[in-house]
Amino acid sequence: FLLANLEGDLFVALNYVQDLFHEETHHMLHRAHLENELLFILYLLTVTCLWYGVLFRGVSNSADKELNRARDFVTRIPLQVMTAREMTSIGAIFVEPEKNGRDDDCVDRNSSAASDYTGSAV
Repeated sequence: FLLANLEGDLFVALNYVQDLFHEETHHMLHRAHLENELLFILYLLTVTCLWYGVLFRGVSNSADKELNRARDFVTRIPLQVMTAREMTSIGAIFVEPEKNGRDDDCVDRNSSAASDYTGSAV
């Protein structure tokens, strides 16, 4: 009589243990998935920062070096073979833009200097 009455409890207890096992497994896998996503985000941030630091900054520094080389070249041009207007138009290319809030001032000044140079050659 006791074995017949308690036989169903064994299967209920095993199902309960199995449900707890599946629930704990689900929580552990969900937490591991979140940690993997966090590591992937950190990896992407690291790669992005390295790309900026190495590639972009390297190109910017290289451009600055080329600008300095071009300035040195312009300063070595013989002044006696150029007119005053040509000197001012070439020098206007390397003038730092004024910091008054408008970025197009530099473009306007350089385009007028270029038109001065083309006008004197004609």
